[in-house]
Amino acid sequence: MSKIKFFIHSILFLPATIIHELLHAFIAIIFMFFDIIINMIRAAIHIKTKPIVKVVGFNLIPNHETGNLGSVTYMNASPTQSILINLAPLLSLLIMIFTAIYLQYVSIEYVNILNFSIHNTYEYKHQDLIVFFIFIQLFIASKPSKTDIKNAFREVISLNFIVELILYSVIIYGYLLYLDGELINFFNGIGMTFVDKIRTLQ
Repeated sequence: MSKIKFFIHSILFLPATIIHELLHAFIAIIFMFFDIIINMIRAAIHIKTKPIVKVVGFNLIPNHETGNLGSVTYMNASPTQSILINLAPLLSLLIMIFTAIYLQYVSIEYVNILNFSIHNTYEYKHQDLIVFFIFIQLFIASKPSKTDIKNAFREVISLNFIVELILYSVIIYGYLLYLDGELINFFNGIGMTFVDKIRTLQ
């Protein structure tokens, strides 16, 4: 791609690039706060703390040589955290869905582009062009880059991730067993109360 085409491409898709990189940074920052809380708990029970996930770079300057429109650099992420950070742009699809639901059921009188499939009629409004542009940018932003996929796949096949996956699976399974037991006790309690009331009526 020539420099002129790359420049035009980067300008047209700048909103998508901003959303894409912000989602990377957003998930990384969430994990940062999560690690801070975990380290506070570890320190309270005198267990060695772990390095905290940090965002150390945020770049929106296009690089013609590498073809990157932007980048986010982070450090100290576990394999699971790294995978989720790299795949974070997929959240843009959820933003599209919730935006569509909001426009469909809350602001449909202002936007006709989503009303077309229901009534098979369409009356152009200027707002429709804005909505269409936003949806296109959100859809483009949701696509993980080659670097994102490469980094995520590298973590998936790592031994550390397999160990983490087994550990999390055991924890979740144990919690579900606990929850199942609590639900059984809860419904048993309701059943016994119902039986007692019947006996009282008799």
